Amino acid sequence: MDGFVLVTTAWLLAGPRIELLSIASSSIRLEDLLLFALLVLAAVHGWKRVKAVVGLRMLVATGAVVTVGILSAVIAVAAGRIDALAGLLYVARPIEYWVVLPAVLLCLKRSEGRSRRVVVTLAVVTCLQVTVGALQVLGVPIGFSKFTYERAAGLTAGPYELGAMCAMLVCFWLYRRSYALAAIALVGIILSQSRISLAAVALGIAIILLSAWGTISRSLARLWRRRAVFVSTLAGIFVLTVLLAAWLGRPVIERLTDTSLVNAWVDAQRFSHAAPILTTSDAYSHVAFDRIDTVLTGASIEDVSNVVRFFRWQLLLAAMAATPLAWVFGLGPSFAGPSVDGTILRILVEFGLVGLIAWIAWFYQSVRGAGVWLVAVLATLVVGSTTIDLMFALRPMVLFWFLAAFARIERPLRDAALSPRSTSDQG
Repeated sequence: MDGFVLVTTAWLLAGPRIELLSIASSSIRLEDLLLFALLVLAAVHGWKRVKAVVGLRMLVATGAVVTVGILSAVIAVAAGRIDALAGLLYVARPIEYWVVLPAVLLCLKRSEGRSRRVVVTLAVVTCLQVTVGALQVLGVPIGFSKFTYERAAGLTAGPYELGAMCAMLVCFWLYRRSYALAAIALVGIILSQSRISLAAVALGIAIILLSAWGTISRSLARLWRRRAVFVSTLAGIFVLTVLLAAWLGRPVIERLTDTSLVNAWVDAQRFSHAAPILTTSDAYSHVAFDRIDTVLTGASIEDVSNVVRFFRWQLLLAAMAATPLAWVFGLGPSFAGPSVDGTILRILVEFGLVGLIAWIAWFYQSVRGAGVWLVAVLATLVVGSTTIDLMFALRPMVLFWFLAAFARIERPLRDAALSPRSTSDQG
């Protein structure tokens, strides 16, 4: 049973996307069937068992997200803004990924041996994703992302997903003190050239370092007593950093220097002001996706990705302003189409302020009582979600809930190791 869960999760984290059936603006995929299998495995344990391992508060928060999503969909369908089936699919997607949490907790139990299998699975995923990404940059024809060979995408749908996953994995491996794997994950971010993932991982690392500052300062003090080792270590780190920046970091540096958020926002306004107020998902999709090349024809734009992102944001905010009730329950799930390039804005636009509050409570419950490292992981996810649709993306969210499950599996093991009975047994 635990082997099936780990293999299934590994496939969800690194396997190819296989679409089985197109529905509305979304589709039914092989991944959906695998997630349904995990749901069945969790369901056979019964309600009481699920509540015991997941926690009543987490279940209530999950139920709140579902309830608000369905309510938003019903209101939007009644107003003629969205298609009913597409709306329900967008309500189900985030909950579908959440199934990984109870499935892992229930099927892997809480044993040290199975905990190690989770770590091994994550190590394989880290190395596989970054290796494939490196091969893509070198021009090797492998991978299934449309961005392959331009920027590293690994075995994900694009470089932003690879960067987001690697940012979470950097925090995890730093917590585990597996510095080599943390470095590999960091290389993955650099290869993806994801600017937001660099900011996200910087915040995550800062959170971990601040939480462990006492241990770090003691280690540095011990190292300082051996001055030759201390100086040579710092010199080695400096040289390695310079070499990595020169070899891997140059494309990222070029992207950072070409970025001007203010100019991109102003450029986007020139196009969005010429567009009408869009009151249905079909009308929005036609302007924001189908006609985007026509809308931007003849434009002299340096930062195209941000201009397109901000153009869509401004269309959505204008639609929100034209519908006062939308600030409460949103314009309806699926209104913003396949990509908003920002989950936080998507949640606000599609589910309103009520939905945003429900999502905040949901993720708060995911890290409640967990170690600081999982808070750092969530921080990278939140930062990345400002400009990427991470919380509706398969691989980043499966990884997050997998890590959240690991945090709950490992906590009882650590508590048991530190209990008085364990100490006396060892003596």
